[in-house]
Order: sequence, then C-alpha cells, then structure tokens
Amino acid sequence: MFHSRAWWLALAALAPGLAGCDFQGFRNSQASAEVRRFQEFAPPEGRFTVLMPGTPERKDLKVLDLTCVGYGLNVNNGAYAVGYLDLPRGRSFSKDGAVQGICSEHQGKVLSKKNILLDGVMGLEFEIESTRPRGYVSGRVIGVGNHYYQILAMGDDARLTKPDVRRFLDSFRAK
Repeated sequence: MFHSRAWWLALAALAPGLAGCDFQGFRNSQASAEVRRFQEFAPPEGRFTVLMPGTPERKDLKVLDLTCVGYGLNVNNGAYAVGYLDLPRGRSFSKDGAVQGICSEHQGKVLSKKNILLDGVMGLEFEIESTRPRGYVSGRVIGVGNHYYQILAMGDDARLTKPDVRRFLDSFRAK
C-alpha cells in the first residue's frame, strides 16, 4: 500500500537540491478509484487550476530560505499533489534535478522522462517506479518565470497511462 508520507518528500525535491519535507497529514478523500470524481481546484492565491478528486489541504514548508507551498489529497492507495515555490532572481533551477530528487527520495528508478510544452512553457513529464513506498510517481515539473510547479500523482498504480493520472496532469494550468 502506498503511504502518504512520500508526497511531502516528493514536493520537497522542487526546491533545487533539497529534500526532507514530509507531507504527512493531508486530508483523505473518501472516493474509491472506481467512483473518483474530479473537480476543479484553484487555491485562494490563484496561482493555478487543476482537477482534484476531492478538496486538497494546504501545507507550507520552509526549505532553507524558500517556502514550498503544497496542496494535496490522499486517496485509496495513493495521493495527488501540486506544489510550487518562487525562486529569487539569479537563483537557478533544474527540472532534471527536481526529477532526480523525487527519484532519490523514493529510492526509485526513472522509467520515462520527456520534455513537454504546456501553454507555451517547457516542462518535464516523468514516471518513476518507487521502492519507498512501493508504487509509482508520475508527474510534471514546470517553470513559469520564477515560479516552479510540481504536479504529482503517486500510488500503487499511478502510471502515466492511467486515465485518472492523465486527467489530473493534463488539467493543470499555471496562472
């Protein structure tokens, strides 16, 4: 069974070269995979919209001098999360580094990674086979100006080919 601990750790990898966040404690959705209904979510600060299978909870995490803001929701055998941070001018960010950070946190193996274009912005889509916990992490890392987003579906069978994972990832729009 995929445990929720993993996704705070995964979102921490958004901060370049940093790890150690723990997203435990997110609200659980009561929806099973068979009846999961997605609804549009836009955080109060209006940074993005995404379809989520319930109402996510916000968690803020200080990582050195940065604040990683995450919205996430546990589901049966998995989780969905969106995290973002703003980098100060002159600070670099590596999308590949973020994917490698997620992979390391999950003691996993990158199964696929490809460049994507989302609303004119380059991003990186990936799928990781996780051993801690056992399962998959599929997601995207996208930079819009100095705003960096991480969109993650995690779970026993959170593969890029799964309709719920595709619906979630494809619905994300930065504002």
